[in-house]
Amino acid sequence: MSQDIIRLHVPSQIIYTSLVEDFMRSLGVHIYPDDESKRDSLSTVMNEIFTNIVKHSDTAKLDGIVRFQLEIGSRDLIVSIFDHGPGIKINDAYPPYPVSLVGEKIRFRQVIDGSVYMKVLSPRDVTFDHDQNNGFCYIFIDGKWPV
Repeated sequence: MSQDIIRLHVPSQIIYTSLVEDFMRSLGVHIYPDDESKRDSLSTVMNEIFTNIVKHSDTAKLDGIVRFQLEIGSRDLIVSIFDHGPGIKINDAYPPYPVSLVGEKIRFRQVIDGSVYMKVLSPRDVTFDHDQNNGFCYIFIDGKWPV
């Protein structure tokens, strides 16, 4: 199975939120050409994740760049994000999450057109999805950080 890999490096500043959202919406046209709902969900989820990084990580103070790597397969989209944050806190725990949290699904953010949910797949891996009027977007965030 072939995969296309796209890398996006964005300054960790809130003014670049619309750039991330617009980039993801444009990418969505290629991944989901016939499904506007999934395109909107992709841009909404990535916007929320980027906003969270800008607000809650030390990335701006350190190297100032949030790195996205998107692997586009025939049936899935894998998104790896590299920043200088501790990860997303769930029930007072940061990654690596305790095994007891594996399988937990929580609402990450309420957005205008639905909710963004996060599910713990393993101590280092989570997924995000967006429920938008029966639309659905499934994004895998790889928990492996560069050494």
